[in-house]
Amino acid sequence: MSRSLNEILSTQISRLKGSDFTIDRRIGFSYLVSVVVERILMALRGFLRFPLRSPRPFIGSRARIRSGGNLKFGSSVTFGHHSYVDALSRDGVDFGNNVSIGRNTRIECTGSLRSLGKGLTVGNNVGLGTDSFYGCAGGIEIGSDTIVGNFVSFQA
Repeated sequence: MSRSLNEILSTQISRLKGSDFTIDRRIGFSYLVSVVVERILMALRGFLRFPLRSPRPFIGSRARIRSGGNLKFGSSVTFGHHSYVDALSRDGVDFGNNVSIGRNTRIECTGSLRSLGKGLTVGNNVGLGTDSFYGCAGGIEIGSDTIVGNFVSFQA
């Protein structure tokens, strides 16, 4: 039965991501079920936070998003558990498709109410590692097909 679930999920994820995706057959049934339940809850949080927008992001537990009107995102964007995004800035925050913001990662675009910061632009297929900090007052751009490691700090 596990193999069957792997195939079903692989097909659905491929459709969602718009590219071929295959789940490793060695991943057990109970692990897959826990991931599916977690993603459903994240999708529900995305629906509740952005009910009128499409596509909607996946939002982890205790993820915090401020100034969501300045936030643009493509499909399959994931805000990790306990992440924090403050998009208040001149150009806002723009996430492409298939972007993942790691657990405990902070994105702050403005450090002062006196002068708005520039913002953040992230391309497609990007992973922003866990426990990282992005201070975007001067503007940060991250290109497509990029993986940023854990515990990284960018300040511009």
